[in-house]
Amino acid sequence: MNERIQVIADDQGTTEILCELSNTDCSESIELTDASYEWIRSHSTWFVAKLDHEFGEIERVISRNDGYAVVEKVVAKDYMEEIDPRSEGPAGT
Repeated sequence: MNERIQVIADDQGTTEILCELSNTDCSESIELTDASYEWIRSHSTWFVAKLDHEFGEIERVISRNDGYAVVEKVVAKDYMEEIDPRSEGPAGT
């Protein structure tokens, strides 16, 4: 979803994305620079979540920042890498 939001975002260097935590009912947004989002998502299993929204059973916090955390999905890691639209695999071709 956020990959599509970023494509249609304005060209001001920032993007407002939806929290990418495992709770799909969360609709809170996070604003960060396009460069930060691209760096985070250059890792297939890294995502952006609002602070304190991460689930320790399936996500590991990589870093905490101003208003958001970078989390790594540790459950279904192979699947995340396979479906990553930035990868060279089936979803990225």
